[in-house]
Amino acid sequence: MSELPAPLDHRARGGTAVSSKTQDAVQDAVQDAADLITVVPGTPSETVQRAAATAQKRTFAELVESLLTTVGPRLTAAGAGLQDARQLAGWRKGAEPRQEMARDRVTALAEVVGAITTHYSAAVAASFLRSSQPALDDRAPVVMIRETTAETLPEVMGEVRSAVRAFLEG
Repeated sequence: MSELPAPLDHRARGGTAVSSKTQDAVQDAVQDAADLITVVPGTPSETVQRAAATAQKRTFAELVESLLTTVGPRLTAAGAGLQDARQLAGWRKGAEPRQEMARDRVTALAEVVGAITTHYSAAVAASFLRSSQPALDDRAPVVMIRETTAETLPEVMGEVRSAVRAFLEG
């Protein structure tokens, strides 16, 4: 026995009949899209400050996990100053980095990604990290973070934070 079609609702725009099943699917899709959009009030400066505070509070393993799920292993490894991404699996499970600078770089990456993903997608954050930025004299943030030393980190992060603010301001 064949299944009867769903009842039609003639209230649809333009007089076109739309099944209630289609209406439900559209409502579900709209709700799913709304769930993906997170509006966080505040200025770009406040967003950057919040992201920095959040990155400082999280454990190293949490930062690595977050970066792996948002920007992926290659970009995370590159920013951390690693030759390859194999070490990230151990860090994700709670192993500590051999060099303190790796921890600082991961924290810096997480700060940048956290600020951008407050308003944009993970793909936009990854693109921001990889792309040359006018506010950074056409340097890529991931390269600046990877090449920084303990002595230059505060200055480099000041520049990168300014670039993130400029990006968020549009």
